[in-house]
Amino acid sequence: MFVSFANVICRKWNGALNRLSRRLLLSRVPGLPREVQIVPTNACNLFCRACPKTHHPTDNRHLSPEVYERVKRELFPAARILNLPGLGEPLLAPLFRQMVKDARAFGLKIKFATNAMRLDEDIMREIVMAGADATVSLDGARAETHEYFRTGSEFSVVIDALSKFHALQKKIRNPDFHISINTVVTKRNVEEIEDIIEVSAKYGVSRR
Repeated sequence: MFVSFANVICRKWNGALNRLSRRLLLSRVPGLPREVQIVPTNACNLFCRACPKTHHPTDNRHLSPEVYERVKRELFPAARILNLPGLGEPLLAPLFRQMVKDARAFGLKIKFATNAMRLDEDIMREIVMAGADATVSLDGARAETHEYFRTGSEFSVVIDALSKFHALQKKIRNPDFHISINTVVTKRNVEEIEDIIEVSAKYGVSRR
């Protein structure tokens, strides 16, 4: 991954300012944030039983291009991590693919969670190339269990995504890329935890 000399100097200077502020116990940090959190969207394509969006009305706004461009311009050169939290499915955001490309261009570690329903091979390749930390939601080792918890999800699509990520990682061999599994454990799926771990091991999941 190529990172410009200017970015390297900016990050070193920013890191030095932040370390100095901690050492001196300053009430105001002169440096810029090491980690940037952006909510790409609050929209989602599923109705998951454990999600607040299923039970409480929320807006479905996407991050505006103007706000994103300002954040990119002012914070990306000094940052090291781009975290994409929120109640939505990030792949629904019009800017998501651009965010992955920008993270790679700026040398940022990008982190996000997905239900895997909107993944395609092109964006999966970009994600692996960017060395992302990608978390995939999987609430069962069988279709009926997983789909019970995540209405609108397809178990076979999730497993196919894990398989393709595994194949891409073996081909590209980016040591910075990590795939994780997120499972909401309840009485209904607790007996499948061992099977979920086996699925994770089969597809090279490094974190559970």
